[in-house]
Amino acid sequence: MTEDEHLAWLKKIMPMVATLMTLGTFAVIRLASHDNGTALLVAGIMFGFVLFLYGARIVLGVKGFVVVIGAGALILWRLQRNGYF
Repeated sequence: MTEDEHLAWLKKIMPMVATLMTLGTFAVIRLASHDNGTALLVAGIMFGFVLFLYGARIVLGVKGFVVVIGAGALILWRLQRNGYF
């Protein structure tokens, strides 16, 4: 699959992926006995995260996308280790 074909495939499936991730997150948070407000907040954050990753993949390409994921994981790990989460 060429890069252009892969980007066209991503463009076709991303609305469905973002919707399913958002609905799944909402359902999991509701099943964990949290209220609708909390579930909507977390589902909205998930929706934004999926769109951010999609945008990073489109703009930066494959190698840049891997760097974004690695840097994000490192930053979140340090924040957690320092007691912010």
